[in-house]
Amino acid sequence: MASSDPLTNLPIDVEKLVTQLRHKEGTWIEWGKACQALQKSGLKPQQIFEQTGFEPPQQNQVIVGAQVYD
Repeated sequence: MASSDPLTNLPIDVEKLVTQLRHKEGTWIEWGKACQALQKSGLKPQQIFEQTGFEPPQQNQVIVGAQVYD
């Protein structure tokens, strides 16, 4: 399923991001960006948790951490 990022209007590959998070591929910074992109695409934190195992508080931590890192 593809969606678009409201900030850049570029397509988001939701399935790719979900798979990346499910397998914990990449760095925690990439996880934060993936969580944020999924939330902005319309997925609720609970839905992301059910598909990836990243609990909503953990999603918030990596999102904020990635923003601070950037």
